[in-house]
Amino acid sequence: MNWKEAPQDQVVCAETGKTKQDVVQAIALGAETVEALEEEFGPCGASCSCREDLQALLNIYLPLLQEMRGAGTCDCGGGCGGGCEA
Repeated sequence: MNWKEAPQDQVVCAETGKTKQDVVQAIALGAETVEALEEEFGPCGASCSCREDLQALLNIYLPLLQEMRGAGTCDCGGGCGGGCEA
């Protein structure tokens, strides 16, 4: 699956019904690992193969969101969005 090109309503996990939009929103709100996403959405069954897709979405969107927030550009660690005077 090409997650960069996938529509926002593309289902990522058939068991939980979570979409690309749900996953990207959770990443924007602070989820930084597959485990954090599973905690947010609830675990899916052993037969589910969404962990690879969740990781792929993290690999795409987490660096972009961190860059937008200015992570690493100031002394506060990026929580300010890059606009602090620390």
